[in-house]
Amino acid sequence: MRVLSALPNYRTLCPEGIRLLEENGCEILFNDLGRPMAYEDLKDIVGEIDGVVAGVDVWDEKLLARAPRLKAIARFGVGVDNLDLKACQKRGITVTNCPGVNTNSVAEHALMLCWACSAI
Repeated sequence: MRVLSALPNYRTLCPEGIRLLEENGCEILFNDLGRPMAYEDLKDIVGEIDGVVAGVDVWDEKLLARAPRLKAIARFGVGVDNLDLKACQKRGITVTNCPGVNTNSVAEHALMLCWACSAI
């Protein structure tokens, strides 16, 4: 199976995830662009992949139509607003995300913003 890591920093952020994928026989294609992948970056490679670790890249009907082998999209983050969920469902593509993974960071950031405003 071929898995695309569309995240620009996946090699440094997730060595454990890479190890798990490789131990289970996956070949990983990495995004070495240093930025999120756009349609033009993805359109010629999506036909060869079975899974995606997606960042903020957009997976819409136009792109999914070029990915007949795609079985799963694992969103590296909380939101799925960059994924066409109806098109994924129609094509039998499983979509996952990481709900709650940034809850503490968001709460800490909000608290720091409140403190910063009160110091003015």
